[in-house]
Amino acid sequence: MEQRRAEVAEAATEPGEPAAVTGSHRGRFDRALRRLEAEAWDVVGADDALVEDVAIAWRGGFTSRIQSVFAREGLVVSVPGQGEDEDDDLLDLDADELRRRSDVAMDALFGAVHGTNEPDDGVVTCLATDGSSDLCRIVRAFGRLAGHGYIAEPDLWADPVGRLAAGLRADRGGRSPKAVFWTTQRHTECFDARGDLTDELALQ
Repeated sequence: MEQRRAEVAEAATEPGEPAAVTGSHRGRFDRALRRLEAEAWDVVGADDALVEDVAIAWRGGFTSRIQSVFAREGLVVSVPGQGEDEDDDLLDLDADELRRRSDVAMDALFGAVHGTNEPDDGVVTCLATDGSSDLCRIVRAFGRLAGHGYIAEPDLWADPVGRLAAGLRADRGGRSPKAVFWTTQRHTECFDARGDLTDELALQ
């Protein structure tokens, strides 16, 4: 939390105002990579220019986190398959298939929480566009809240044993902080591939 607050302080122009997203596409791209490195991601390398869409290979972690970190720099990252509704046919499934899908989902969630899953991998794309997305605009609003003393965190992984709540309390010496966030689980349900909302996003 202290590291996140330091990042906000470094970027902020004045209290209560969001940090301006400035610089070239390449400069903002590099800043987004440095943010990921600060969160213990291994960044292997990048092209020298961002004049075309850039494919970013990833392994481990969550694509929603990559998308959110780049949104802090006003960059749109496309995540293949995100936001696609796979549940339209649930009413047509029999009880055995519903039970099987439920078991698979619970196993995946358990493995993600406890680190027993094999790391996923894939490719996302940083778009060479001056266009924005709903995610970029929401993250910018979170910057304004951070300027007012909130812990404002997009795409926050909330585990089932309450470490998130404990960490937020500890961040203010046991006092209840002002905080606003949404969870990783809701991110993948509410944003489409390029970070535009497809459903109501619950903020906590």
